[in-house]
Amino acid sequence: MSADGTLHRIVRLADVDLRVTRDDIERAVEERLASVPAERRTRMRAQLDAMDVPATRPAYGRLLVDSEGALWVGDYAPYPEDPVLWRVFDAGGRLVTALDVPERFRVFDIGADWILGVWRDDFDVERVRLYRLRKDG
Repeated sequence: MSADGTLHRIVRLADVDLRVTRDDIERAVEERLASVPAERRTRMRAQLDAMDVPATRPAYGRLLVDSEGALWVGDYAPYPEDPVLWRVFDAGGRLVTALDVPERFRVFDIGADWILGVWRDDFDVERVRLYRLRKDG
């Protein structure tokens, strides 16, 4: 969309599985229970198990445009420690490539041949990192 709200293009990928699985639900419950005192976990689990769960997850987590106008679409990642798959589309909406960024790395900016972000170590200490991008062809 342009700055004035005019639609210019719709970009879609076919055959992307967005279903929420039983494993997804169980991981979310376990993550939530890990922060709850032991004496409250049974009750909290019953409450979580009774909740309605959406059938699908979001189609993407983040959108960025690099310095050359390519659209970067980051998969939805509910856990910050998980690696994120980014798909890159050219200005015409064609998929150019896909790449995984390192675990615990959050992308903030993308240039012609670099990607800038913050990486967190095991103690959650943040460090700025700049990775070079190699473009073949």
